[in-house]
Amino acid sequence: SLTDTALHVVYLMDGANPPSQAALPPGPDGTLIVATGDYNGDRIGDLIWAAVGSSTVEQQLMGYDSGPVVESQNTVVGEAGTEVEDSAAFWGRNLVWRSLASGLDSVWTMSGSEPLAKKTYGGSLEWRLIRRPGAG
Repeated sequence: SLTDTALHVVYLMDGANPPSQAALPPGPDGTLIVATGDYNGDRIGDLIWAAVGSSTVEQQLMGYDSGPVVESQNTVVGEAGTEVEDSAAFWGRNLVWRSLASGLDSVWTMSGSEPLAKKTYGGSLEWRLIRRPGAG
């Protein structure tokens, strides 16, 4: 079956029933999916891939043509010493970067692979951003 052979599978839902499934295209070697959101405003979920502790991520802007396809792949470079912490908790077009040294969070409002605005919020190494139950 597809779930036995594909690393990542998306289920295309119809209410509570998954009528079909499709394998996602693989990400760059050595990376994991760290965030999802709609970064280009086409109402199709996009993927953010990164290696653990990396301040550089690969963004796959997805499309759909009888299954998920990568329409474009872009490199997004965060500030040195940061990693992507979250995305969908902030309306889906944002990436939340966390400083590995200070714990400060920086929210980047994205337009495709380009940040339109950046805002830094207080934080500490003892605190982590979490999603409330039921959020994105």
